[in-house]
Amino acid sequence: MTAFARLTQPGARVRQGQVIGYVGSTGLSTGPHVHYEVMVNGRFVDPMRVRLPRGRVLEGNLMASFDKERDRLTGIIARSIPRVAQTQAMR
Repeated sequence: MTAFARLTQPGARVRQGQVIGYVGSTGLSTGPHVHYEVMVNGRFVDPMRVRLPRGRVLEGNLMASFDKERDRLTGIIARSIPRVAQTQAMR
C-alpha cells in the first residue's frame, strides 16, 4: 500500500466500498494489489467462503424509482465529464 485513507486505524470496522488505503506497485510486483483479511467471531477466515446475506431485490415501484434516479445521475455525470475524458474512458 502506498498510503492509508485518513482516519483509518488498525482493528477499525469498515464497510463495503469504503476506501481504506491506496495501492501502488514496486519494480518487483506484477501489478497493484492489496492483501486483506476477514475476521469472524475473532478468528481469521477465508473471505471467499464467508456466507453473506443476499442483496435486496427491487421490484415494481422501487425498481422504477431506482432506474429513474440512476438515469438522472448518469446524465449529470455524462454532462460533467469533458469530451476528451469521455473518449479516453470508452477505450
